[in-house]
Amino acid sequence: MMQAILQALQKTATELLIPLIDRREDYQYDPLPSARSLRLLSFNTDDSSQINITLETFELANAPPYQALSYCWESPFDVPNFELPDLFIQASGPIAIAYSTNKKKPIVCNHSRMYISKNLKEFFDRLREEGYAQMEHKHLWVDAVCIDQGNPKERTAQVLRMGHIYKNAISVFVWLGDSLPETSLAIAVFEELRKIPMCRLEEMKGLSITSDATYDALGIRGISEREWRAFVGFSRRTYFNRVWVVQEAIFARRLIFLCGEFHIPTETLFEVSKRLVLSGWSSQILGPYVPQFRPGSGPQVGAIAAIFQMMNDLERGTVRPLEILSSMRSRRAKRPLDKVYSLLNLIAKALDTEPSELPVLPDYESELADVLEQTTLICIRSSKNLDFLSAVQERTMRSSAVTPSWVVDWSVPLAPVPLMTMQLINGLWNPSNGLPPGLPETGEPGILKFLAARVCGIERVSLDTGKLQKDQDLASWVDLILEMDVPYGADTGQGLTETLWRTVIADIAWDQHPAPADFGLAFVYNYIGMVVCRTASIWSASRFEIELEDMIHQIDRLRSIDPSSVFPGGDEIRRLARVMKGEDPEHNQELLVEIMSKVEALSEHINRVCIHRRLGRTDLNLLAMVPASTEPGDSIWILPGLSTPFVFREMFYGNFQLIGEAYVHGIMSGEAMGNLELTPVRLQ
Repeated sequence: MMQAILQALQKTATELLIPLIDRREDYQYDPLPSARSLRLLSFNTDDSSQINITLETFELANAPPYQALSYCWESPFDVPNFELPDLFIQASGPIAIAYSTNKKKPIVCNHSRMYISKNLKEFFDRLREEGYAQMEHKHLWVDAVCIDQGNPKERTAQVLRMGHIYKNAISVFVWLGDSLPETSLAIAVFEELRKIPMCRLEEMKGLSITSDATYDALGIRGISEREWRAFVGFSRRTYFNRVWVVQEAIFARRLIFLCGEFHIPTETLFEVSKRLVLSGWSSQILGPYVPQFRPGSGPQVGAIAAIFQMMNDLERGTVRPLEILSSMRSRRAKRPLDKVYSLLNLIAKALDTEPSELPVLPDYESELADVLEQTTLICIRSSKNLDFLSAVQERTMRSSAVTPSWVVDWSVPLAPVPLMTMQLINGLWNPSNGLPPGLPETGEPGILKFLAARVCGIERVSLDTGKLQKDQDLASWVDLILEMDVPYGADTGQGLTETLWRTVIADIAWDQHPAPADFGLAFVYNYIGMVVCRTASIWSASRFEIELEDMIHQIDRLRSIDPSSVFPGGDEIRRLARVMKGEDPEHNQELLVEIMSKVEALSEHINRVCIHRRLGRTDLNLLAMVPASTEPGDSIWILPGLSTPFVFREMFYGNFQLIGEAYVHGIMSGEAMGNLELTPVRLQ
């Protein structure tokens, strides 16, 4: 109690001193003597009433022992904030606003006034309240204070030295932000989950976090819904998904995680996060809260584990610039250029060179398009292949300023999910039939040259999958295959219906290829269910009957040209529709449960493959999943050594533009290569 009273008095005294600090002159930085110089701060521990620091300049090679800080400049909390009690979660926005850039706090620096972010001020206050007991040495390096942020030249030089600065620090504080009312619950969950041995990982995969039996089986106490919610809030703290902090954590000799008054062991944080991701529990934990997340605000349990994984990969020398940039592109940054600049030290380490030797240097006057092109070229030249093409996102989601078409826009999240990543478990696709990867030529500005084989042209595409998702209407897919010839253009031994449902899931179910046959029945249930859901919710009963009969008429046409179709006749479709509407006179609950479970499993795979893609029909009577921006007249090509075909668009002077990856059913194992020849391609 006495400690709390003293802290309250100290805070009040600090607030009373703010007007006095505000009367001082602003601190003016002196230029650093060299590119290898750095400033370190120390605290005036005799002044317990306010934050009072001294800045000194040293050469990095001769600097005294120091610690460094890794933190977020802005609010450390996500919105909504699940570390708050129930009644306050939806009102968590004002907490984040309190950390906005116009809410900076004054401190004393070399007898002058300096303004710092609220989050940094709270870290300094925490050190002061604990009598600076966490300080192992006198000096501390903090980017916002020790770098003259108003000097672009200095900022560029210091960004290039950050790897060395953090590596030379005795230890690195990781400040996750102040604690909140439910933070202690989240940390207790970490401590409990740490007790689960890694050898129980496979067992965890089959257990539900909502079952008491799960915790009994694993030998830990039960974890309540309230505790899981607090855990979600903690794992979604801003720090874990900021791109700048990755290099800071990776280069550190030792990390000290602080969250308000709590000290979290590094091993606990990383090991628990790793277990949750590998066991699939992270999806179970986040599931109930996903609808409340802000758009583009992804889950961050995996982001914690990813930092640890990147550390290991860099130490083993098994990671390339492409993997570094790809794995970190969903993280947040204030400026688009920072999605590249923040990773330059890691890229340099992967290439065993100095950051200053890279063709990209941190210059905030540079054009984004130029930086992205040069960074893409780093990936090409370091890997000596065209693997990076799968990292190029859908054209409609790229920055309008980004050209050429083959340049990866690292500044925006990747969409759609790359097809290449769906077959990594067993490397099942080999459309070029074992041809070795080709070495692309990059000497001509803006042009990428390589050899490829043209397979076929796109004749027709279905509706945009964005519309399919919105309207819940798969009719355009069935309409498209109704126009196809029989037999199918590749020798698969499958009818048109089976070809359709296998194509829209890329013929993969989890780690199985080909997908199990019962997914065909799931596709039937899914199609009928979409009609039922759409019409039952917004239209009259008569409208439902009209829509249902239209679908039956369409399916009858399909069955007439595809006798092997898994679609049933009209009477059975009507019966299934009644079951789904809850109007089944026999109340067949078991059938309804079976339908829902199969539809749920199939929908997971359809969404993964089809979002931001269309179904396309080619001039060789093949079906393909192609990027959403694909148009009739585009063509599908196979590139030696790559695991997916690609869609190109012919432009002027014989050049092409990249549209994106494709899955073409029946040619993914090299079946088409026998009659094809490699020809030169120029991507612009």
